[in-house]
Amino acid sequence: MSIGKTENGKYRVNCTVVKEGKSYRFTKTVSTLKQAKSAQDDFRYRVNHELVAHKVMPFNIYGQQFIDILRGITPRTRDSYQQKFNYISGIMTNPINKYKNTDIKKIMNTLTEQGLSPRSIKHIHSVVKRIFAQAVLDFNGVHQPCGRFKADTGLQVSVNKENKALTMDEQNRFLTYLKAKKNDKISKANTSSFFTHQEYIFGLLAFSTGMRRGEMTALEWTDFDLENKTLSITKSMTYTKGKEELSTPKTHAGIREIQLDDFLVSEIKTYRTYLIEWFLLNEKFNTGWFFPYLIDSEKNTPITSWSQRMKKVFKACDIANSLHGLRHTHASNLLMKGFPLIQVANRLGHADANITLGIYAHMIEQEQVDISSYLPTMDISNVKES
Repeated sequence: MSIGKTENGKYRVNCTVVKEGKSYRFTKTVSTLKQAKSAQDDFRYRVNHELVAHKVMPFNIYGQQFIDILRGITPRTRDSYQQKFNYISGIMTNPINKYKNTDIKKIMNTLTEQGLSPRSIKHIHSVVKRIFAQAVLDFNGVHQPCGRFKADTGLQVSVNKENKALTMDEQNRFLTYLKAKKNDKISKANTSSFFTHQEYIFGLLAFSTGMRRGEMTALEWTDFDLENKTLSITKSMTYTKGKEELSTPKTHAGIREIQLDDFLVSEIKTYRTYLIEWFLLNEKFNTGWFFPYLIDSEKNTPITSWSQRMKKVFKACDIANSLHGLRHTHASNLLMKGFPLIQVANRLGHADANITLGIYAHMIEQEQVDISSYLPTMDISNVKES
């Protein structure tokens, strides 16, 4: 082991640790001597405690390290990865470089025999494939043993590519129902009036903006600029391991500013007045949660409640759909009215317009357009033939 000072004043660490006949090497350049000693000690510790990745490391140990150091994902996504990995962590205990595609097929078949759904097995297969892809980058002599999901499992996952938007009749029933309910008289004895007015605004906001459930749950009054009719979306509420967590949107594109229509702005102002009257605390609604909890304006209405509450609304309207269907409805309405695709993508928070196109292409294809209105009319009567 050695630590040397470079010409530019930094320190270079060169370490070799031999354990059970295998050599582990480590090289790193740092700014200070203290950092160099710390890096050297950390490497020695990781080798001695089998925390250093190598191609003969058991897959389950390497895979767990892969999940632990993943960056740029939400806690909910990490938890999902962990849940899927747990299914195979007790099975895939051989060294990383010993697995073949036939081994992966057998493991997927075992999971099928255990009664897991094709969708769950597909997610597990995807996680395993990602772990091996990283191992291929990390080590020589490791290949990608995962083939295609269908080839490895013989299973197919049915996907409804035509995401379901509400029909015009369903949209009318939905909005009419919510609007009627929001006019319930305010009464401390009638808590349903508070719930129904919130549900009206929540449903209207989802219908009019295409926002996700987590984005709406995380809204605060300071996110709105009602004078300029804009809304800044900078955060999202997630629910992981039995608790809520406020975080940034999944992608950078999720951080965005969107325009609000005049009717929505008017209804939001009315809603604010409603909250002031309900809580009798005007100053609370210059800031604070946009959807405060019924008995405590310092708390937000839990994210877990919204899917169930809107499910009841859909049932009352005799509509077979879900809260996410309002997002599809918003996008569909814009596209059917000729709203530019790139603007729809920005409004929905998609990182790439191709994502939007992939989801809603069938709606654009179904829209009948008159080609003559898109091509310029040219008088060629005086054009001479060559």
